[in-house]
Amino acid sequence: MKRIIIKISVGFFMIAIIYSCKEIKSYSETPQIAFKNAELKIDSSFFQNYIKTVDLKFSLIDGDGDIGSDSVSNFFYKMFYKIDGEYLEYPNPDSIFFKIPHIEQPSGQNKTILADIIVKFEYLQSEYILDTIKYEFYVVDRAKNQSNIEISPELTFTQ
Repeated sequence: MKRIIIKISVGFFMIAIIYSCKEIKSYSETPQIAFKNAELKIDSSFFQNYIKTVDLKFSLIDGDGDIGSDSVSNFFYKMFYKIDGEYLEYPNPDSIFFKIPHIEQPSGQNKTILADIIVKFEYLQSEYILDTIKYEFYVVDRAKNQSNIEISPELTFTQ
């Protein structure tokens, strides 16, 4: 009976060692992003102005966890609008970037940050009468590593 208990204990011990030694998956220190989806809405405001909103959602993987900043812009984009079947870049020099808030690096060996990020764009109907748009965007981490550039699919506002 004592032998059986020792064998079972050794078996559980071996299983515990195998699972605790699971290798940490490593990712690049350069951020990687991927478009996930976009929610488009048209809302009326207090003065009967219509506001178009786009909630652009993308996934982010940063292997060294140094994403976000409280003082430096780190999300950059261009908006394109469709006219007569052709996309043209919308000239908007005042707001072509946002700040992803500072995210603390995880402690321990695995510094990787995996996140879904939503960026909200708001446009007054009177200023932006465009119905079909798309975005090109990327992020930059604190070490100045630029991610890949993602392009959203065609996004169409419907009333």
